[in-house]
Amino acid sequence: MEKRYYSPVLSQQEIDKIISELDPSGPMTKVGIDKICYYNNFDNDKVLLVSNLFNEEFEYVNDKLLDLKAHGINVCPTLGAFIPHANKLNKHKLLDVYGRKAFIIQQKANGIQLDNACGRTSVHDEIWLTTASNNSLEILAGATLPQYKKFINDMLTILNSGIEIDFKRKSNFFYDPNDGFTIIDLTNKKNPEENKFNNYTFIKQVFGLICYRPSAKRGTYEFEQSRESALMIAEKMANALLDCDKPFTKKEVGEGIDLLKSYGFDFYEKISMNKIINNAKTKQEPSEPAFI
Repeated sequence: MEKRYYSPVLSQQEIDKIISELDPSGPMTKVGIDKICYYNNFDNDKVLLVSNLFNEEFEYVNDKLLDLKAHGINVCPTLGAFIPHANKLNKHKLLDVYGRKAFIIQQKANGIQLDNACGRTSVHDEIWLTTASNNSLEILAGATLPQYKKFINDMLTILNSGIEIDFKRKSNFFYDPNDGFTIIDLTNKKNPEENKFNNYTFIKQVFGLICYRPSAKRGTYEFEQSRESALMIAEKMANALLDCDKPFTKKEVGEGIDLLKSYGFDFYEKISMNKIINNAKTKQEPSEPAFI
């Protein structure tokens, strides 16, 4: 196969320049099953991936992401990619060593990842537990209600466009005080009917993202501060669900709060649905389905 450029935003010259500036011996920022991520100094708003994901389906999904981005949805589309000729792979040491086949340049997601704020996700009997790792939780608690509402609206728009969100990895979700929430690693739904969401499934996934498990390493004061932050986050998320573009019902959101309480973290018992309802413009039941 001849070398190929994919240039939805960047020119071939710009793509070549970015790749040429990457130091093959430099540190890998993130390593995944199918890609390696480099945050380089070439540009503060771009990230370079060494990946084996590039194919026709990748382009199809990216066309959708570019359209979503143009309509104000916080996603990170690919800006350009380069696939070297198979006989020339040895000239690109990163591709040769790690078995990847393409350089992919994406828009960079700014801010903290939710796994740094609420902790990494583990699945046990369909209950998602987390262990927070640092004070990023307090930063997330400082997100405004309009930012939480946009986060909900963005996710609904993405899912309704036929794009899959990987809720199992909190590292796919970023928060920045200026940019709000951003979602990455979006893929095409393999079978839209099998993966169809309903309101309760969505609420379960959303509260799973922000469920906080106190770290045993924190001191008493830090624990109290983090617990209050966790409550603020849960209450803001509940308010956002009640007051988003297609509001969920009080019953649906209440079931999400009950799910948090069922995890056994007693501080979630302090969440007051009456307080949440009084702070939100609620729609009379029944609500319209959030998914079409």
